[in-house]
Amino acid sequence: MNLSSAGTERTLYVSDLDGTLLSADGVLATDHARRLDRLVRDRGLLLTYATARSHLMAARALGAGWGTPAVVYNGAFTVHPGDGAIVRQHFLTADTVHAVLQAARHLGLMPLVFDYGTRDRVRWVSGQETAAVQRYLRDRPADPRFDPCGDWDGFRTAAVFYIAVIGDAPAIAELATRLAGERSRATVNVQRDTYHPMDTWLELTPAGVTKATEVRALADALGATRLVCFGDNSNDLPLFEIADESYAVANAAPHVRSAATGVIGDNTSGSVVEWLEKNAG
Repeated sequence: MNLSSAGTERTLYVSDLDGTLLSADGVLATDHARRLDRLVRDRGLLLTYATARSHLMAARALGAGWGTPAVVYNGAFTVHPGDGAIVRQHFLTADTVHAVLQAARHLGLMPLVFDYGTRDRVRWVSGQETAAVQRYLRDRPADPRFDPCGDWDGFRTAAVFYIAVIGDAPAIAELATRLAGERSRATVNVQRDTYHPMDTWLELTPAGVTKATEVRALADALGATRLVCFGDNSNDLPLFEIADESYAVANAAPHVRSAATGVIGDNTSGSVVEWLEKNAG
C-alpha cells in the first residue's frame, strides 16, 4: 500500500462510527454528510473512519466514504471506501476459531463467525439463534453476507478473520475468562452494545490487530504526520493511545472519556462534525 504524496505533511482525522459519528438511529444525518463532504472537498481534509462494522454496513450508514481507505471489522480489513476492495487483511488461526466455538457452545452462546473465502460471509447455526443474535440479525435486514449453516461443523474454515459473540455481561465475562489462553493468538475486545445496552459483545481479531495498528499503517502510507481520533467505546482505546489528539463524545463510556485528550458533545448533536469545522484543516 503506497498512497503517500511526496513532500506533504498532513493530519489524518479518524472517527469511529456507531455512538460517535453516527446518530442514535445508526446513520449519518444528511446535513452532517454534506458538511463533511465540504470539509473534504474545500479544505482538503484527510478523513476516514475505523469501525467494527463491515464495509457494507458502514456504506449503508454513511452513503459514501471520503476517498481515503477505511478500517473495518476492528482492523481485520482495510478497504477502499467506494467498492470495498481490500487493501490489507488478517486472519485468525484455525486453533483459535476452534477454541472460541467450543467455549461459546459450553456457555450456550452462539458466535457469529466472519470468513472471507470467495466473498464476505457471516455464519451461525440456523435454528439456534440466541435473543442477542436475533437482535443482531433484525438490525441488518437483507444483508447479503448472511450464510447460516446447519450445524457446528459448518464453522470449520481457514478463512475466518473476525468472531463476535453477543450475550449478557456475566456470560460474556465468563467466555472472556475461558479464552484467556488465546490472547497470544488473538486480540480480544469486550464492550457493551451501542444500540442494545442489555447486550455485551466479545470480539476477536487476529493477534496484534486493532483499529490502531491498521490506522497507523494507513497514516504511514498516506504520509500523514499527525493523527486525530474520535471514539466512544473500548475498541477505540488503542486508537487513542497512538493519536496526537483524541476526543471522546459525551456519551462515551467513562473509561474512554478518561483516556481522551478532551470530551466533546454527544453523537446525536453532530459533535464530531462541529469539532472538525472549527478546528481541522
